[in-house]
Amino acid sequence: MAGERNNFEDEPRTQPWSARRRILLVDDEKDLLETTAALLEDDFDVVTATSGDQALALLAKASFSVVCSDYTMQGMSGLELLRAVRQRSSGIAGVLVTGMRESLDRNVIGDEAVFAVVYKPYESARLIQTLRDAVRFASMTSAATAFASSSGKLKKERR
Repeated sequence: MAGERNNFEDEPRTQPWSARRRILLVDDEKDLLETTAALLEDDFDVVTATSGDQALALLAKASFSVVCSDYTMQGMSGLELLRAVRQRSSGIAGVLVTGMRESLDRNVIGDEAVFAVVYKPYESARLIQTLRDAVRFASMTSAATAFASSSGKLKKERR
């Protein structure tokens, strides 16, 4: 599959391809962060951060559809980061990446801040598909929120 470009051709589009969704990729292991970013750059606009605090600073300046974070990091954990992101915006999907398959707290799976958990070692196609699904979810959530907002405005105008 090397060299192939997955550009969502088989998926319905609500906006042109040039407006690809942005992914914020967070990991405190710089080599792994750079490798994963290179893996994803054909499919997404990827911005990287090496800590939860840096990720939150980037989120304050730019919009993202998905935050994909390692679970175990120095300082703020990936779960704490995704919960902080969720408090700021319910329209951003959170993906947690972890190697802790056996010891991961089962409550993480049902946490509303976590769209999906990807276990290491993962196949690159699995991560890419999960992120595509997360982008689609974020897009649908944003559309539903916009519809609810405009619907509420219409009801107020009719009164």
